[in-house]
Amino acid sequence: MSEPLQNDVTNALQKMREQIDRIDQEILNLFNERLMVSETIGVLKFKHNIAVVQNNRFEQIIANMVEQSEVLNISEVFIRTYLQAMHTESIRRQEELQRVLV
Repeated sequence: MSEPLQNDVTNALQKMREQIDRIDQEILNLFNERLMVSETIGVLKFKHNIAVVQNNRFEQIIANMVEQSEVLNISEVFIRTYLQAMHTESIRRQEELQRVLV
C-alpha cells in the first residue's frame, strides 16, 4: 500500500474509532440512566413489599428486545447476554439498596 493511501486509511480508521468511542460513552451513560431507574423501582418495590425479581417482566423484556433485535439484524445471543447482564446488575443494586433501607 502506498504511503498516501496508508495515511488515508489510518485517518479514516482514527475517525471511525473516535466515533465508536463517542457512541460507547453514550451507551455507558444510558446504562447508568437505566440502572438509576432500576434503583428507583427498587425503592418503590421495597415500600410496597414487592419482590425484587419479577420473572414475568423480565421474560416480557426479553421477548420484546429479541423481536426488535431481529429487525436490526442483531443476534439473539448478543441481546440475551446483554439483558441477562443488565438484569443481574439491576437485581444486585435493588437488593443492595433494600438492605440499606431496612
